[in-house]
Amino acid sequence: FLPAPFHSQIRFWESKNAPNTPYTVKYTNETGQTIPAGSEVEYESNTLDIPLTATVDIELEPGDTVILNDPVASAFAIGYADDGGVWVTRDGLSRLESPDFAKVIDLVNGTVTAMEWSKTDGNHLFIGTSAGSIFRVSGFADAYTLERMSVDSADYALDVTLMYSGSASILDLAVDPNDDDHLIAARAGFGGNQKVIETFDATFPNPQWSNIWFTDGPLVGLPAYSCLIEAGDPNTILVGTEFGLYSTTDGGQNWVFESSDPMGSFPIFDIRQQWRSADDVENAGMIYVGTHGRGAFKTSTFQKNGIGTEEEDEEVAVYDLMITPNPMSTYGRVQFTSVNDAAINIEIYSLAGKKVKNLKLAATEGFNDLRFDVNDLGYGTYIIRLIKDNKVTSGKFVIVR
Repeated sequence: FLPAPFHSQIRFWESKNAPNTPYTVKYTNETGQTIPAGSEVEYESNTLDIPLTATVDIELEPGDTVILNDPVASAFAIGYADDGGVWVTRDGLSRLESPDFAKVIDLVNGTVTAMEWSKTDGNHLFIGTSAGSIFRVSGFADAYTLERMSVDSADYALDVTLMYSGSASILDLAVDPNDDDHLIAARAGFGGNQKVIETFDATFPNPQWSNIWFTDGPLVGLPAYSCLIEAGDPNTILVGTEFGLYSTTDGGQNWVFESSDPMGSFPIFDIRQQWRSADDVENAGMIYVGTHGRGAFKTSTFQKNGIGTEEEDEEVAVYDLMITPNPMSTYGRVQFTSVNDAAINIEIYSLAGKKVKNLKLAATEGFNDLRFDVNDLGYGTYIIRLIKDNKVTSGKFVIVR
């Protein structure tokens, strides 16, 4: 048996559009009609029969076959302790009873305590250890066989880089879903500082790191157990600590407490977000939080629901929304343009997804400047939703005292 950490460290990456897969599918024209060159055809992946489309570059008579690319790929990693290293399989979505694993890195010091795949192409696996190191294993975008992934093979095609070396355990890693070079790490230990560090050149030869855990009082010395870069805004970061969840909307310059009722000031051991597009999943933007002793929570505050598509943009309630001042302490103002005179319903939600305030105001055609009171709300990050004619426009603001 391989030596393993107390908490199993596993990470999974998958894509239905990986560009360099060696996988193929035999497509046969069973339509009974000639398919002209340049036509789009529908077929199924060898992985879970996932539906795919491709453009054929030759004419296909009934019964003709052509070999098409199968772009569905996955990578499942599991980390161990000491010289157990990290093992990866490409069979995570297959129906094999015994997937084939390759050892992709030897760790001579420490236990694997955190892992994360680069989101865009799965080319990089970032690994944190109990000894305070962060490694990067690169080259997975072109490594699909055991021989190319295994450290014991003469055809080993991966590159291993020591990205960071410190003294405190790396308890979590988070990659920006829109930028593989943007990586943050949560560090353990009571006392000291720099419990959350960040780099914007994670795939470069010599990444440079900086501290973003700028807090006051005893919070600066608390261990950071988990972290997340919000998929819609790289400056919005969540960090789970010994005493609850904290957030920043300015890249770490200011942090606010987000674990008010019902979550409470409990240790936050895990934070995950469904970062995939609303075109692919039903829960795009949903954030899930795992605690120690308080259960699990979810928030729809950042849920996308197709926001950003041309059709949705035509259905907004108001235009040119601005929230000022931001941050605010006692009162705030919502400024916007309305296409008509109408009643506006304003809903305010905490970052945990709880509705904390509901207002009904009147908007006039053209520019509007409406004031609202936040004296009864605690400090933290809030989402404000303006609802008019069953259409919604939303924004975000922070309360400080």
